[in-house]
Amino acid sequence: MDYADLFREDLAQLDAAFRDKKELFGTIYRELLDKKLVKDTFLKAVENREEDYPTGLQFENLSIAIPHTDVKHIEDPFVYVCTLEKTIPFIQMGTSDTLVEAEVILVLGIKEPKEQVGMLSRLMEIFSNKEFIKAFKNTDSESEILALFKKEMERTVE
Repeated sequence: MDYADLFREDLAQLDAAFRDKKELFGTIYRELLDKKLVKDTFLKAVENREEDYPTGLQFENLSIAIPHTDVKHIEDPFVYVCTLEKTIPFIQMGTSDTLVEAEVILVLGIKEPKEQVGMLSRLMEIFSNKEFIKAFKNTDSESEILALFKKEMERTVE
């Protein structure tokens, strides 16, 4: 699977404002459902999975969350990129109570179980790259952010 192809301009939102995780998930779910990328079971599944397996990640200069769910709730693969106007607390991956104030949300919709692990590790690699973080924070359009992700996804393959 070419992960770079999963980043689409119609699935990117910069400086989005949500009251909380519930509003964030609901809004993104409705958009994904309208585009026929997810099944109607996706919202409940992603909320439940986030409860059981938190996805917050704190990197040196950026905090993110990578919510995702089982492949059976996905119609077509995608990555939804959302930068937040105001952070939303997520529990840190691998813990049950450490909060991460997420600035960026990447909702993954992967169809193949083995691809999900690959995509997660690629994203962790990318967000560990200080040059990427610097460039990411200095972009101000959906197309620039997506180009940056695509370039990094292709680079990690080489």
